[in-house]
Amino acid sequence: MNRPRELLTVEPFVASPFPLRQGRGAGGRPFFDQRAGTRRGRTTRHGEVFWEDETYGDSRVLLSIPAAFDARRPATLVVFMHGNRAQLERDVVRRQHLPRQIGDADINAVLVAPQFAFDAPDSSAGRFALRGVFRDFLAEAAQQLGQLYHAQHDGAVHVPLKRQSFQQASVIIVAYSGGYCPAAAALTVGGALSRVRGVVLLDALYDHERLFADWLHHRRQHAFLVSAYTHSTRPRNVRLRTLLKERAQSCTLGLTSRLAAGTACLVPLDGTVEHADVVTRAWCPDPVTDVLRRAGHA
Repeated sequence: MNRPRELLTVEPFVASPFPLRQGRGAGGRPFFDQRAGTRRGRTTRHGEVFWEDETYGDSRVLLSIPAAFDARRPATLVVFMHGNRAQLERDVVRRQHLPRQIGDADINAVLVAPQFAFDAPDSSAGRFALRGVFRDFLAEAAQQLGQLYHAQHDGAVHVPLKRQSFQQASVIIVAYSGGYCPAAAALTVGGALSRVRGVVLLDALYDHERLFADWLHHRRQHAFLVSAYTHSTRPRNVRLRTLLKERAQSCTLGLTSRLAAGTACLVPLDGTVEHADVVTRAWCPDPVTDVLRRAGHA
């Protein structure tokens, strides 16, 4: 049998954040408010207009299975929610090295990274703001990952076993920068709350600190929270710490050696860390690898 290798592909999804065909966002408000012939556009809070066909039409999702992944062992699904001005291949793969970081963690995890607004300064959650879409997204990811793994192993592992591994995998959400919006949506209306055992915010707490505090308060027996921050999100993290204390939730400044259920870690980054580099260099090089190692297995 050939030695397994890392598997990496970018595939279109049905249950993807975009396109947003019904033209509605969170709360039922119109998502597209501009028209130019048959084209629909969206005005951002900064007054810029981005067009659906250029920015909100990419349904692709990056899937990565490390070479050492074993479907017979308990699995973890790492869902990476990228920030503004991002493209999957250019940023998530080549710049931020997420597939390698997941593999180096050696916790039997796979990577799933959906494309949100394509290469634009927009943090919109898209269809993830609609009830149950995140749950459907995870189900579709399990199916596609199973097919990918099956092709690699040429049927050596029983098909139902592979599907069960991905369908039952616990979920860790890693959100960078503008990824806070889809992360918040996934936790509130995603429909898969029982599967999420960790949320990692990498300089991403630009809003919703009450939501994240409430989420951990209600899931403290099952999940952990990490929020690393530079000066840009420091005020929100100070507020998050206060909200956690109000809920009798202990939190530490810095990372604990093990991210057990109920752990909350707020991680201030020194002044030399740039926001653009937080995914690759934060409290240490390859911070995603480090935090996943501390999280261990479900």
